[in-house]
Amino acid sequence: MAIDLGIDWSCESDLDPYGRTVRGLVTVRQACIRRLTSRLGSLLGDPLYGADLAELLSLGGNARTMAAAVASRIRTQLARDERVLFVSIQRSSYDLATKRLEVALAVETAEGPFSLVFALDPAGIQIISEGV
Repeated sequence: MAIDLGIDWSCESDLDPYGRTVRGLVTVRQACIRRLTSRLGSLLGDPLYGADLAELLSLGGNARTMAAAVASRIRTQLARDERVLFVSIQRSSYDLATKRLEVALAVETAEGPFSLVFALDPAGIQIISEGV
C-alpha cells in the first residue's frame, strides 16, 4: 500500500518563484530543512516548531558540545514530523573559526529513505547533497 506523504509548495529555503509544487519524499526533505532552519515557535499554531540551528552557531562552544547540541535539536525536531520514522546523524562537524556546521543525515519515512547533507554558517544554509 502506497503512503501519501503529501504535496506542498516547493520552498527549500524560500518559496519557489514559479509556484512549483513537490510531493512524496521531496516534500518531507524540504519540510525537514525548513524545520531545522526556522526559529522556535515561528510556525503559527505550533510553538514547538523550529530548531534554529543557526542560533547554535552564535552560541559558540567547542566542537564536541556543538555536535551534541546539534544532534539533540535535529532528533527532537524531526521526530515531531509524523512522516519521519527514524533519523540517523551520519556525520556532524563544526569549525569554530568559521562557525560553519556540516551535517549528514539519513532519514527514514514510510515511503522510503532519503539522505541530506547540508552546511550552515552565519550566511545561511547550503545543501551539499540530497538523495531521494
